[in-house]
Order: sequence, then structure tokens, then C-alpha cells
Amino acid sequence: MKKLIFKPNYHLLQVMKVFPIFLFSLTMFACVNNKSKIKALEKEVIAIHDEVMPKGININRVQRALKKIAKDTTLNESVLNDIRDQVKELSDADDAMTQWMAEYKAPAKDDTYEIAMDHLNQEKVKIITVKELMLTSLANGQKLLKELESKQ
Repeated sequence: MKKLIFKPNYHLLQVMKVFPIFLFSLTMFACVNNKSKIKALEKEVIAIHDEVMPKGININRVQRALKKIAKDTTLNESVLNDIRDQVKELSDADDAMTQWMAEYKAPAKDDTYEIAMDHLNQEKVKIITVKELMLTSLANGQKLLKELESKQ
């Protein structure tokens, strides 16, 4: 009966020495990559805010112009109601932005990747909704203002 002799494979031993280092490096790369994904999404959310925030000035300008026209005592009740509704819509849009800014919080440093990404995706949905509200109300307000100014 022959004895089995275990001969260690030199290449296998080399791989076994390097494998823990490789695994550690891979884990560290995943962490760095996750942090960069979180930062990228956070920048995207803030960029949406920064894109639409200056529209607040135009919203206020249109509101003031509509309120000034509403002081005209010769306007019929239907037109006054349209103006009031539009001023409210503009005000609601401006308030939505103010509320989003007051409530926005960046992800906590100790949040897991999944929690941070979920939080930022929710914030992205909120700010996109605010953006659409602001742009729609501004377009509607400008349209009404143009119609009213052309009748004067």
C-alpha cells in the first residue's frame, strides 16, 4: 500500500497569502465607491434645488403684479377669482420650496449606504415635485398676467 504524500502547491500557497489582502482591498474600494455614489446623488439633489431656486424671484414678481392688477375696481368677480387662485398657486409653490429647504437634511455620516441612498432618493423626489410646482405655477401666472396686461 502506497502512502499518499501531500505536496503543497507553491502557487496555491502564494494565492492564499495574497487573498486576504485582495479581499480587504476589494472591501475598501466598495466603501469608497459607495461614498462617491452618495456624494454624487447628494450633488444631484442640490443641483435641482439650485436650478429652480432663482425662479422664486420671478414668482414673487408675478404675484406682486397680479395683486396690483386685482386692485382695479372695474374687474369682474370671475377675473378677480382667477387672480386670487393664481396668486395662491404661486404662494403655495414658493412655500413648498421654503418648506423643503427647512426640512432638508444631508444623510448622517454613520448611515449605511442603503439608508443614505434611500434618504437622498426621497429628497430627490420631493425637490423634483417642488420644481414642477414652481415651474407650472410660474408659467400659469405669467400667462394670466400677459392676458390681463393685454386687456388694459
